[in-house]
Amino acid sequence: MLRRLIAWGNDGVDVKNFFSVSGDNNLVIGWWGKTDHVNIDNYIAYFPEHAGIAQTSAIFAQGIEGTQPGEDTSSMGTVRIKNFYAIKQTNVLGSIWGKILDNIDNFTIENLYTEPGSTRDNLLYFDLNVSSNKNFNLKNIYFDKTAGGYLSDKYYVRFDNVNYNGNLVSDAAAANVMGAGKVQVLNGKSAKHYEFENGQLNGAVAADKNYASFGKAVAVMSSAGSFIEVTVDVPVAGNYTLDIAYANGSGTDGGQSVYVNGIYQFQALFPKTNAGWDQSAASWKKVNVGTVNLKAGTNKIKLQRDSIDIYPADLDYLEVNP
Repeated sequence: MLRRLIAWGNDGVDVKNFFSVSGDNNLVIGWWGKTDHVNIDNYIAYFPEHAGIAQTSAIFAQGIEGTQPGEDTSSMGTVRIKNFYAIKQTNVLGSIWGKILDNIDNFTIENLYTEPGSTRDNLLYFDLNVSSNKNFNLKNIYFDKTAGGYLSDKYYVRFDNVNYNGNLVSDAAAANVMGAGKVQVLNGKSAKHYEFENGQLNGAVAADKNYASFGKAVAVMSSAGSFIEVTVDVPVAGNYTLDIAYANGSGTDGGQSVYVNGIYQFQALFPKTNAGWDQSAASWKKVNVGTVNLKAGTNKIKLQRDSIDIYPADLDYLEVNP
């Protein structure tokens, strides 16, 4: 038994069947330096009762930038926490708490159970603004309270079979998450979300747009050959549908050529939304543009303006669905 488990600045951490006792932050992931390939399986976190003393979290994710010369400020990579049981969280700010300043590639928490009656406030509490989108996956979560928590701007959390007091979270509103962060409810759909402004941009601009997710979309692809390319990852080879959120206030329908791993697939069509670029909620739509065949693992999906294309749309994000 150890007081707590800390994995920071490490590459390749595998922990199984662990029991810890701590009054604050039982499991700490990240902090100063790249933390990657972390797997935690079968973890019991026990909190001693301290009347009137605030505790922070059962799982503390902090990928903070280094502050000393020579420190590695690169991203937190793949982290997977599976089969986590939290006991006696009597005065906890959030079961999962984060102060995250740098990139996160793939952070998944699967099979999290908080003991009934133990947690004071929130499932999540991510309270710092970040420089780029932070993606978290929550799968098979049981949480005793009804407060989903707080997500600061640019956090993106996927809920997949998350329960509050035995009630399945069915949509983003039911997730009960405050703040400017975004929630996507999957519940077995396994869609993957990619913000276009985080992709490779050539002849395109990531611009502030009021109703785009995280407040940005890609615009001004005005010349032939300009493109957006995003890297997507899928578990198995097969056909996947592409859904794209966009706005088209030009008054005419538009289109962009879709390439997968450098091979042309089809022209994605973006029907006109509102006339004029008013950026109202009604201006932003999501459309299924077609189906592509992807290989298992990493793929490159590119939207390019070819000579046959018309580009009057602002492109917000891509969702890849099996």
